[in-house]
Amino acid sequence: MGKHNLGDQWVAVLADGKNHMLKRVAFGEGPDSANCDGCVWAGNDNCDSNDMPCTTIDLGELDENGLLPCPFCEAKADFTPQEPSHNPAITNFCSVSCPRCGMVEDVCFDDENELREAWNRRNA
Repeated sequence: MGKHNLGDQWVAVLADGKNHMLKRVAFGEGPDSANCDGCVWAGNDNCDSNDMPCTTIDLGELDENGLLPCPFCEAKADFTPQEPSHNPAITNFCSVSCPRCGMVEDVCFDDENELREAWNRRNA
C-alpha cells in the first residue's frame, strides 16, 4: 500500500475480501472520522498516515461494474456500457443511473473508466 494524501480515493480489498472505495480525510471530515478508532485500518499495521491527523473511511463496497451505490438513496447503480453514439462529437456513449431515485451521471463520457471515476467521486 502506498502513501495517500488527504482527499485521495482508491480501491482496496478489505477483510471481507471485497473491493471497497476508500478515502483519506482529516479528522472530523467524515462519518466516524473523529479519530483513529473510525479508520478502516484501526487495529492493524496498514496505516500509512505518518502521524498525520487523518483517517481512512470506507465509502462502500464496489459492485461487479466497479461502482459505488447511489449517493442519495444507496440503491445499486445501473451501468450502461459503451454503445455507438448518434452524436458525431462523442465516439461512444455510456452512463450510470439510479433506478430508484433517478440520479444520472453525465452521459457524455466516451470512456467507461472516466464514467466510473466520476460516479464514485460524486457527493450526495
